Amino acid sequence: MFSKCGDASTVKVPVSLFNTFIMKNILLIILLYTTLNPVIFAQQKNDYLWILGYTPNDSVARYGGTMLDFNYNPPLLSYFDIPVDIISSNALISNGDGNLVAYTNGCSIINREHQIMENGDSINEGIIHNNYCEIDYPINQGVLFLPSPGDTNRFVLFQIWYNYNPTLPFRFLYSVVEKSEVYPLGEVIEKNVELLQDTLSKQLTAVRHANGRDWWILMPEYVSNAYYIYLLDPSGIHLYDKQHIGITWYLYDGSEQACFSPDGSKYIRANHENGCQVYDFDRCDGILSNPVHIQFPTDTTYSTGVAVSASSRYLYVMLTTKIYQFDLQADNIEASKILVATYDGFSTGGFATTFYQGMLAPNGRIYITSTNGVYTLHIIEEPDQPGLNCQVNQHGLETFTYHGFTVPNFPHFRTGPIDGSICDSLGIDGPPVAVDEVAVPTAVLKVWPNPANGMLSVQIPGSNTGELYWSDITGRIIRRQPVPKNTAQLDLDISDLAPGLYILIWLSASGEQISSKIVIQR
Repeated sequence: MFSKCGDASTVKVPVSLFNTFIMKNILLIILLYTTLNPVIFAQQKNDYLWILGYTPNDSVARYGGTMLDFNYNPPLLSYFDIPVDIISSNALISNGDGNLVAYTNGCSIINREHQIMENGDSINEGIIHNNYCEIDYPINQGVLFLPSPGDTNRFVLFQIWYNYNPTLPFRFLYSVVEKSEVYPLGEVIEKNVELLQDTLSKQLTAVRHANGRDWWILMPEYVSNAYYIYLLDPSGIHLYDKQHIGITWYLYDGSEQACFSPDGSKYIRANHENGCQVYDFDRCDGILSNPVHIQFPTDTTYSTGVAVSASSRYLYVMLTTKIYQFDLQADNIEASKILVATYDGFSTGGFATTFYQGMLAPNGRIYITSTNGVYTLHIIEEPDQPGLNCQVNQHGLETFTYHGFTVPNFPHFRTGPIDGSICDSLGIDGPPVAVDEVAVPTAVLKVWPNPANGMLSVQIPGSNTGELYWSDITGRIIRRQPVPKNTAQLDLDISDLAPGLYILIWLSASGEQISSKIVIQR
């Protein structure tokens, strides 16, 4: 039941009149969501599909695959039979229109129909593959897909070949996926091609070159302060530099994560033993500079994740039971630290939903995994808001299946050229709207959590009286909720509503009309 509130001054709109309004405007509402919504408006949708999960495929027991489709906002979740386990290694790539091309667990390359791609077996072949690939390749941030510059039908998978002993050489490899008329589902035309042998760390990351076309790929050296910097351009893959900078990273770094800010100006790397290092990065010259070190308490942390808000201002560091926010624009980044979440003790299937890796999604929210196999994701709803206003929604998204510890390893695909830079020489226009840098339009009613289950909170704009109307996707009004003057927020019990897609519309006494899509899941 809805909470009961209202007064004599509440504006009453006849249901029949409002039904007429909805029937005339429901197509307009849907059209607005598909044109104004940044998730659907912009192209370069290479990261619009996320895949999580592992076998055996049993939807009742919550095993199998969950796909998150960010072509919709909120993301559309679906179940599928997954052919491989994705636990530690997780990378995938969609084409520019947001259609799945391939994904990998570090052992095989899988096509969009969830089958091993032609010649896609035996990725990272060797002793670790032989001993572990009945599950997956046991290395975090060890695989990364990038689109091949200048060829929309080719995609490059970068791979770190793992060694039992981290003091022995690892291998840096790549494979190439190509779509053609002969193989519309893709074919691996080059496989396990070696680029380098060295004692390598993990945390494979990439950022777009300032020309808007090519890619810088960064990979740390193990027990070192050195970084290998590669360049992917239309002529191939080139070792550009090996740069020594910042602290030396000691000890095994299995719980580490690294990322770039969405604008590519910052490179961040963190683990529980060495703390966090923030570097400036020059997308034109491929150079790291100005390292800033942040130390963590080692007695309360055994896993670490990092992610940056869409505006590139706020860094979030996940430390097992706590999430901290740092202001990357502050004169003293370390002193800007704010605790924004403490683990609330929630578990699924007996496993704690503590904090681990994070990834900025195309809808501007940050999604966070746990240190256990669980069937929830944490969400930072408003990452570009300071302090607690960022709204950490613990276990805010329930997935169809259990999933492993890692988010998909993506770069920020919509980072365009640096206009006016000496490297901006290709005449490439950036995307009409840079999705990672755009919040949901102000004409959208703010609600949380979304998807929702038992309770839903609604932020009421302004101070007018008005009413909330619930409509199903056909335009049928199923609920009305009067809202008294000066109400800032309503907390609504929606436990009796059937699962599905709804539209919640705010109609104020002054005629203001804004709405939001709501997904109810059970």
